[in-house]
Amino acid sequence: AGFATCLLGVPFARLLPDVPGEVYGSALLVISTVVDAALLQLVAWRTPRTTVDDERRPTYRAILRYFLPLVLTAWVMAASRTLIDGALARTPDPAVALAAFSVAVSLVFAFESPVVALRSVVLTYEHASANLRRLRIFCVAVGASMSGIAGLMGFTPLGNLVLADAIGVGGPLAVQTLDSVRIMSVSLIILSWRQFNYAVLMKSDRTSVIAGSAVARMALLGVLLVAGLSVWPDARYAAVVYTLGFLLETLITGRAVQGPGGLHDASPRPEDVQSQGTR
Repeated sequence: AGFATCLLGVPFARLLPDVPGEVYGSALLVISTVVDAALLQLVAWRTPRTTVDDERRPTYRAILRYFLPLVLTAWVMAASRTLIDGALARTPDPAVALAAFSVAVSLVFAFESPVVALRSVVLTYEHASANLRRLRIFCVAVGASMSGIAGLMGFTPLGNLVLADAIGVGGPLAVQTLDSVRIMSVSLIILSWRQFNYAVLMKSDRTSVIAGSAVARMALLGVLLVAGLSVWPDARYAAVVYTLGFLLETLITGRAVQGPGGLHDASPRPEDVQSQGTR
């Protein structure tokens, strides 16, 4: 609905010739966002509510304990790109290294949207063992598909076609970009596995593990960039480090999922036992 509002608003710009284009475009974006939010709010109001026992209502302290690690995780994710860009800016040919890494990331993560949606999918369903096994297979299958599509950009002439004709990239920049795409294409299947782990940990109120894995990833990036970028000073090394960071996060969260309270721990939590007793 928001997108349709934008489309309908474009022809009406001719009726307001005195309004600068950037002002009209900004206003149209705000209006489309309001339409989107209003429709979501309307549906939310009409959605049936479930009742919760007073004993199981979260306190503000519990909400913050759940929320703050996720905030830290989001900050680390944003800061990791800044850390890599800062390191690439100190290479002998920073313009090529920064541009190649940026273009490669944009090409690979253009296929990330289905992977991002996986966390919501896993959170939606009950985390019984049979459900989790099926959800994990689904997540890995989606990630493998996206990695395969991204890999086509790096391992087939399609990549050269996109870089040369669509983006206008050639020479050493194209070489570093394609090599980086080949390396980072595997990130999408790693991230799909990580999304599964994130959802399981979030549903079991273990967001601190997610934050810990993000901090470990940041530390790994810092160490590897300092240690190796002088030996291999271009975007391809940054692509390796970037991918290894995702892998470390996934392994840490995956170990937590497999451990106590995770995928193979079928013992009921104390609050669940108490709830069953009252019923």
